[in-house]
Amino acid sequence: MPTGAGQYDENGVWQYGEDDLVSLFSDFLNVGQGSVSDAITAIKGRLATLETDSVATVTPASGVTLDTINTSCRKDGQGNVSLTVVASRSSAITDGTLIATIPAGWRPGTTFEVAGAASQGGNAQACFVQVNFAGQVLIYGAGANNKRISFTARYRQA
Repeated sequence: MPTGAGQYDENGVWQYGEDDLVSLFSDFLNVGQGSVSDAITAIKGRLATLETDSVATVTPASGVTLDTINTSCRKDGQGNVSLTVVASRSSAITDGTLIATIPAGWRPGTTFEVAGAASQGGNAQACFVQVNFAGQVLIYGAGANNKRISFTARYRQA
């Protein structure tokens, strides 16, 4: 509690000071103010944890070029990963082609599949992308001669 005039604390809550006309009246007034300020501090800590995003680098497979502007791997404070990959190869993408690897600590606990889009070289079409627990990103059903793949996946880290 302030010993002179009252003032705002670090959370913007007014703390009464000892310049009041009644001795120690500020103690009475601050009974509720301290708990409000403590609650704000606790809430700020929880929000900081929730709002903390981390970014990882996805490693392209040999012969694969990642579009660095549109490829991203982000993890929020709760361990939810959002992975977007736009990649191309100089040769056609065949079933089981390894496109990229996700770093350890960012990988899913189980293998899963998501829809993707394949284009450039053949007829543009839907395909499916498999992301496994080892962090490998594999492509299936990209069609004949397509050399570009794009997808977005959201999952919980292992």
